[in-house]
Amino acid sequence: DESHEAIAMSDCMEVFCGSDPYNGDSSCVMPQSSDELAEAINSLNGGTTTIVVGNIQVDENLPNIDDDGTVTITQEPGTSITTSADTLFRLDGDGHRLEGLVIEVEEGSTVIDVNGDDNVVTGITMITTDEQPREAIDVSGSDNRIENNYIAGFDDRGIVIDGNGADNNQVLNNVVTGGADYTSNDKAGIFIRNADDTLIVGNVVAQNNMDAIALQSA
Repeated sequence: DESHEAIAMSDCMEVFCGSDPYNGDSSCVMPQSSDELAEAINSLNGGTTTIVVGNIQVDENLPNIDDDGTVTITQEPGTSITTSADTLFRLDGDGHRLEGLVIEVEEGSTVIDVNGDDNVVTGITMITTDEQPREAIDVSGSDNRIENNYIAGFDDRGIVIDGNGADNNQVLNNVVTGGADYTSNDKAGIFIRNADDTLIVGNVVAQNNMDAIALQSA
C-alpha cells in the first residue's frame, strides 16, 4: 500500500542515499537494470538526485550526465556493475559524484570519462575480467577530485588528466595496477598532460610495463 511505499522510499533516501525525504528538491532512485539506470539519468531535472544501483549488466553507453541537477551514483553493498560499454559513465556536467561503485570490466575504451568541473570520483573498485579497457578514468575538466580508487587492468593509462583547461585537479590516494596482464600497459599508470596545478598525493602504482607517473607539459 501507499504507506509501505512511502516507508521504503524514506529508507532509500535516509539509509542508502543520505537524501532528505522531506525536501522536494531531493530524490532517490534504485534502478534494477541498465535501462532503468539510463532512464534515471535521462530524468534528471534539477535538484539533488541519488541513484543507488545493485547488480547490473551494462552493454551500451549510458546517457551523458550533464548539468541538469546534481547526481550521486552509489551502490548497494555486495553488488557490482558488469560493463562491456565503450564508456560506462561520462560526466559532462559539474558537481556530480560517483562513489563506492564496484565495476567489473569485460571490455571498453574509457570506463569513466570526466569532462565537467568540480566532480568527485571516489571509492571505486575497477577490475578487468576479460579485455582490458584503454583507460580507466579520463579527466579533461578542472577542479575534479579522483580519490581512494582501486584500478586493476588497463591497456594504455589508468588515470589520465589531459586537455587544455584540465587544471587544478586532484589525484589522491589511488591504487593503480596493470592487473594480471600488466605487460600490455603502453604508457603510464597516472598520466598528466597539458594540465596546470595538478595535485598528486599518496598514490600507489604497480605492475605496469611503462612509467608509474608521467608528466608532459604539466
